[in-house]
Amino acid sequence: PGVDELIRAGLAASTGEFVEIRHALLAESIRASLDEAERRAAHEAAADLVNDHAERARHLLEAGRASAAADVARVALPDTPDHPARETLLVVLAEATGDPAHRLAAARALSALGAHEEVLAIVRDVPDDGSEISNEALVLRARATYRTGRADEGWALVQALQARQTDASTPAAARLASEVGQMLINLRGDPPAAFAYLSGQLGHHVRDSPGWMRIATLRETVRMYAGQRPDLELLERAADSALADGDLEGPGRVSNVYKARLAFGG
Repeated sequence: PGVDELIRAGLAASTGEFVEIRHALLAESIRASLDEAERRAAHEAAADLVNDHAERARHLLEAGRASAAADVARVALPDTPDHPARETLLVVLAEATGDPAHRLAAARALSALGAHEEVLAIVRDVPDDGSEISNEALVLRARATYRTGRADEGWALVQALQARQTDASTPAAARLASEVGQMLINLRGDPPAAFAYLSGQLGHHVRDSPGWMRIATLRETVRMYAGQRPDLELLERAADSALADGDLEGPGRVSNVYKARLAFGG
């Protein structure tokens, strides 16, 4: 059918000099009919039309203009605190540059959003070189593997990371400790073991550091769900810190505070 017929059928709409396809399957069919050069040209044209920085960066990347996409993402990120636009910019920067540090930043953000398949894709090309970046990327890979239904494989990955860990005081080690603790509860069904393990890991981190807070918050949550009074002041500080930093874990931590107050008063 012609454009006029599509508009009359409600499948498209005229927006000035352009036509917007409003049916997902039709739009996908049109995209599939384009060859690589045509798709790149369409993305380049779209990049010139959109005002949203995240959309513009994504279209530039799809148009094959990786350097330009990275530049847009770098400039926009400091002024883009909102989700998911921030995650889109982080992913574009990671894909455009291939830099392991950018890949890790994107993986952290995607993991917090629960986009675990995307995490697996973004960390796949991080070199396994034993660096802090590599170790944390592997922890996020283990988490994503577990969260996408491959529990035993995820558990095997964290066990392998534990076996090769040489410094238990790093941010990657704190994230690993958190994942081990959660898997001991949710996969192994052993909260007492999780509590003991997390308590032992706290000594490797400076009190009130981000890594210490990550582990301590989980430990107090385990304590709460075991029917014991948690350190409410610590849970409140962890929630306040996460909210102040724009951390997507913030709402969950606030929820734990309210649960603790309801169960134990205070």
